[in-house]
Amino acid sequence: EALQHYPNLLERYILPQPRVALGPLLIDIATSCIDISDGLCADLNQICEASQVGAEIKQAAIPLSLIAKKLVKNNKNNWQYVLGGGDDYELLFTANKNKRKVIKKLANQIGVPISRLGSIKTAGGVLVLNKTGDLVPVDVQGWKHF
Repeated sequence: EALQHYPNLLERYILPQPRVALGPLLIDIATSCIDISDGLCADLNQICEASQVGAEIKQAAIPLSLIAKKLVKNNKNNWQYVLGGGDDYELLFTANKNKRKVIKKLANQIGVPISRLGSIKTAGGVLVLNKTGDLVPVDVQGWKHF
């Protein structure tokens, strides 16, 4: 139904814009990197499991298109699609704090917006926190290949 009312979402799904210019620039800067194809939380969980760490995401820091902002404002349950839906093909990466300025500079040079979503934690799992610091349950777990 949303795709009928919001054709730009369908266009973005059919013709994604992978961040092929940014990826190579992150070599030797990022400590991990993955594209968001299976879902934000699912792909971040893959990074966390491989690195034996956890992550904390601030829900308000997740960049949304105007359409997505409208959809989550009208129905808070649509956050599940933001957190668990896939096929975004945006890069999700981690880096040390001391690399923030150089990453921002590189992104500005090539015109790719970046957002700091949260932080890596020693405890396992991916947590999403709302503006008041409460845990946001993630019901849509992303695409499972096996």
